[in-house]
Amino acid sequence: MNKIDLFLNHQNRLANLNTTHETSKLGALPPGVQQQKEIDAILSHSIWKTEDFENEKILRIRRTESGYLVTTSSYVMHFDVKYLPAMNMGPVPFRIDFDPSSIEKRLTPTSHGAYPDQLKNEIHEILANYLEKSPFFSSMAINEIQRTDNGLTVKAQNGITYKISITYKNNEMILNFGN
Repeated sequence: MNKIDLFLNHQNRLANLNTTHETSKLGALPPGVQQQKEIDAILSHSIWKTEDFENEKILRIRRTESGYLVTTSSYVMHFDVKYLPAMNMGPVPFRIDFDPSSIEKRLTPTSHGAYPDQLKNEIHEILANYLEKSPFFSSMAINEIQRTDNGLTVKAQNGITYKISITYKNNEMILNFGN
């Protein structure tokens, strides 16, 4: 293969990482990237488009044994991640199961947090920017993502907590990474 073919092959592989929950000819995704796909699926769930939840802000997403516990400004709810059999090498196929009976009303509602689409954009931006600084980040499993007054706190399975401040200037997201 010449350099152009190698480059195009590499670009195609990168493009395949952005596919939805289907398998590809790539190897298994690093845990951080797999979890991003799972969190994206949760944040894209139809529950956020219903009248009761369209104005809910998300405060925290915490990994559980069977999925993710999502805390919003008014509710706590659980989304199950069901891993499906893989027919080929590639990202682990999954589906998100949500049982409305898992919704619990919070005792102390708050207006703090981020809307699902905003949080999804912030997570994508954080992972994209942090990957430039540390490829190790994509291989970490995330235990919890919590919205703070000025950004996000990401708690990794290895015990490290990352504090990322987020500011917006002229509709542009500015990230500041710290530990």
